[in-house]
Amino acid sequence: MHPLSERIKKEFLPFVMKPGRYVGNELNVIKKEPEGKLKFALIYPDIYENGMSYLGLQILYHIINQRPNSLCERVFLPWPDAEEILKNNSIPLFSLESHTPLKEFDVLGFSLTYELNYTGVLNILSLSGMPLFSQERKEDFPLVIAGGFSVFNPEPMADFFDLFVIGDAEEVIHQVLDSIEKGKKENLKKRELLVELSRISGVYVPSFYEPKYDANNRFTGVWRKIPEAPEKIIAQTVSELKPEYYPQAPLVPFIETTHDRLTLEIMRGCGQACRFCEATSIYRPKREKGIEQILKEADCGLASTGYEEISLLSLSSTDYKNLPELVQRLQKKFYPKRVSIALPSLRPGSFSMEIAKTITQTKKTGLTFAPEAGTQRLRDVIRKNITEENLLSSVEIAYSSGWNLIKLYFMIGLPTETDEDLKGIADLVGKVFKLGKTFGPGKSVNVTISPFTPKPYTPFQWEKQEKINEIERRISLLKDLLDFRNLKVSYRDPLVSFLEGVLGRGDRKLSKVIHSAWKNGAKLDAWIEFFNYAFWRNAFEENQIDPEEYLQIRDLEQSLPWDHLDKGLSKDFLKRERERAFRLQKVEEEKELADEKSPEYFPQPEKKEDELYGRKKKKVTSIPTSTVARSKVRLRWSKGEEIRFTSHLDVLRTFERAIRRSGIPIAYSEGFHPHPRIAFGPPLPLGFVSEAEYLDIQLTEPFSNEHLSRLNKALPQGFKIMEGKTIFTKAESLSSAINAALYKVELSFSGIEIQEKIEYILSLRNLMVSRVSKEKLKEVDIRFDILKLENEDSTLNMLLSVGSAGYAKPQEVLIYGFGMKEKEVLSLLFRREGLLIKRQDQLLSPMEII
Repeated sequence: MHPLSERIKKEFLPFVMKPGRYVGNELNVIKKEPEGKLKFALIYPDIYENGMSYLGLQILYHIINQRPNSLCERVFLPWPDAEEILKNNSIPLFSLESHTPLKEFDVLGFSLTYELNYTGVLNILSLSGMPLFSQERKEDFPLVIAGGFSVFNPEPMADFFDLFVIGDAEEVIHQVLDSIEKGKKENLKKRELLVELSRISGVYVPSFYEPKYDANNRFTGVWRKIPEAPEKIIAQTVSELKPEYYPQAPLVPFIETTHDRLTLEIMRGCGQACRFCEATSIYRPKREKGIEQILKEADCGLASTGYEEISLLSLSSTDYKNLPELVQRLQKKFYPKRVSIALPSLRPGSFSMEIAKTITQTKKTGLTFAPEAGTQRLRDVIRKNITEENLLSSVEIAYSSGWNLIKLYFMIGLPTETDEDLKGIADLVGKVFKLGKTFGPGKSVNVTISPFTPKPYTPFQWEKQEKINEIERRISLLKDLLDFRNLKVSYRDPLVSFLEGVLGRGDRKLSKVIHSAWKNGAKLDAWIEFFNYAFWRNAFEENQIDPEEYLQIRDLEQSLPWDHLDKGLSKDFLKRERERAFRLQKVEEEKELADEKSPEYFPQPEKKEDELYGRKKKKVTSIPTSTVARSKVRLRWSKGEEIRFTSHLDVLRTFERAIRRSGIPIAYSEGFHPHPRIAFGPPLPLGFVSEAEYLDIQLTEPFSNEHLSRLNKALPQGFKIMEGKTIFTKAESLSSAINAALYKVELSFSGIEIQEKIEYILSLRNLMVSRVSKEKLKEVDIRFDILKLENEDSTLNMLLSVGSAGYAKPQEVLIYGFGMKEKEVLSLLFRREGLLIKRQDQLLSPMEII
């Protein structure tokens, strides 16, 4: 670990709200010695929970760390409480794995996936003590690079980065890192290194290019400043999704993340090619993994993580060629292990009863369908190849298969949209709502309405974006039309969409606006509670830029800020497709791109086998959910210093997943959502370590030492099962039996001072403490919950009550009894030495009562 680590442990981690975001000790974490290695900081400019849910980060973390001469460590944007503590203590932002300050890395690599994370980039650089603008960073600073979805229009962020990697990074990252390693060995200057890097296909060095404007300040293009720079930047595309791109043992966070499950990419690209969708262009062509590869990744991933859910990731999972077979085989293999399957992207019309019955055998969450528009005319304009019948058929299948919640997603402000199309949204929602009622009570519909923002690389990239007041009028109309009882409708903030539109199609002049907005206070713009458009409005005014100009309709011959990037789609094709949209032409997919570089922009959606032959494959037989418990076991376990900032809920999840990984025969509860039969003793406070924690588990076969050994091997570092004992008789639960706990903490007081404090506390008739309960402050007397206090060589031993009958916290004893400040107490290391059952004058361990 870096020398900074000790300060982080003492001055930072004890005081932040969620220390699990910053510890970096997750299961399957990779820690490498830095000597002789290229040090790469992989940075996601949003908080940990979102960054760790992004598959691209896991892929790059794996690929870079597979290189023998490279190491890769992660960095995320801190939450405001953590940011304040970093600043107050002059601690630079650090990597999770080794707590190394960012300035000490060779490369800072950002994943840019969303425009509203741009100010997060600046905040991270600032917290690292680095200049924000690339031209101000001299030779002794790391190279700052970026990749990801948003860099297909890199111009708004061009002034902050040394280079961008455009397209799929799985292969080109090796060329980039090889070139940087070579440059280090040859002691190349930064500019010389950038020249070498610019020769790599897919690498864009913005300082080698200059945006040009005419006399009317109208953008006329991005031009090369040096002859060595390529005229066009060719986006990188991997031809296949190779197994070596994906980690066999993905990182498993202790804390709950946004997508807390095993994510398997089954397909990249999309066969539908909706005209509004930038992802269609960015991820073209469509590439599918084979079923055997997916099954192997699932097998390895579940064995190494213990996740209870698999998510099949793609832009449109139901368009995967062999989806029914894949889902059936996954279900057959993993259903006995209580693993559920999620399809996050479903297209109405391709969601079949066969798929529904298979994935409902374990877990039913809400299903999301995206009609996008309310009328068939407008769906034809945007090339959303679904009909009202498709949607209603899919909804009927879902409700009849046991789903209770349907989520519908629509856009407003689409090209050619009229109020009749808005009424069509209400009509369609009403039909879905009415259909749900035919299945009885408990069926509900949630609707999300988002303003349309034109995107680069789409046939609508020239279109205007509706003004805020017009979007607000349309939202008001929809609120009147969607006035159904018990219908939940959410509307995306028009100001958020407005800003997305400006940044998404913006030019390099916006770099100064982004910088000004950040200085004004913009940081976590993607979060509703922190988004404040006033920061941005002031930033536009300060830089004398009218954001409305970026939302106007654009001339078809006008240069666009992303024209110097080549994704393989010509403007001529996009223009023709735009014309077809406005003429409501249906297009033959096979003839779309005869003059384009790839024939797969609009690939023909392939027929599923059951559609071709009019029959369905044999259904997987469901397996009973209940199991008979043959033994109940009590385990004593310890929690070490390296994982002391793991909360009780995170510990519960950690043990459940360790049990899954170990393969020990755990018993499950009955019902629709079976859970492993595990019961824990009283929670260990956050930041404490312990040698005496307890849990009871039920197994489906007699307990043996082999079970204990397998569980210990599966537990993350810092957890250890100390002993196990079968419960042969009916015994009280741990939570009802345990009523006392023994704690130890080393203090800076002398032994005499500690003894004086002990005698003072024990002489009191009352010791009142303040506690917050349900957001109310109340006074509680803990004197008679302090059972015993002892001094042992400047270490305070405390025997305190625990449980519902009354309790005292060791921190309260020090704050209210010893007069210590809360900050002092939080920095101490507390040890729980025992959980006990106090029966009159006896103190028994939970093992002694079974």
